[in-house]
Amino acid sequence: MKPGSAVILLGVLALNGLAWQQAWAMTRYAPACAPPPTIEALLWREKVRVLLLGLAVARPRNQHTPRNVGLSYTVQRIAIPDSDAVEI
Repeated sequence: MKPGSAVILLGVLALNGLAWQQAWAMTRYAPACAPPPTIEALLWREKVRVLLLGLAVARPRNQHTPRNVGLSYTVQRIAIPDSDAVEI
């Protein structure tokens, strides 16, 4: 293998590794935390970390109910054998 080919191969592998890490970060939620800061608020080393590892985003929580927009609703609980009740 020529030295130039090895450099190209390593570059392709590095880019694929970065793409995999970004995809992994985008498909996993971080533990509940504060919203991520804006890019402008990050230090340069934090920007590099986000570039390499992806941005940690907390799972969104819906705190609203239909009552918030003037609609009525009821909470139904379904008993499941050998398990906790599931709220829908």
